[in-house]
Amino acid sequence: GKRLVEILKQKQYDPRKVEHQVAVIFVATNGYLDEIPVGKIQAFEKAYIENLELNHRTYLDQLLKAKKVEGELKDVLVAACKETAASYK
Repeated sequence: GKRLVEILKQKQYDPRKVEHQVAVIFVATNGYLDEIPVGKIQAFEKAYIENLELNHRTYLDQLLKAKKVEGELKDVLVAACKETAASYK
């Protein structure tokens, strides 16, 4: 529960893109953030989004259009999460 609260926090006047929110909420609600300390969640989230933007932009575009996470898109989100999370455990 605490991790979900952390990922839902947004700075005033700095809303997140929908595809970023969906990607982060997906990995959080499926247990991929369970081993990351609560105090590091926001730093992880920033790094995860940067990873997706730099290395998987086409999948973020696909997520925005598809409006669901399945198949190859799911695999890419999970792999990017695991790659990023390794630095935050």
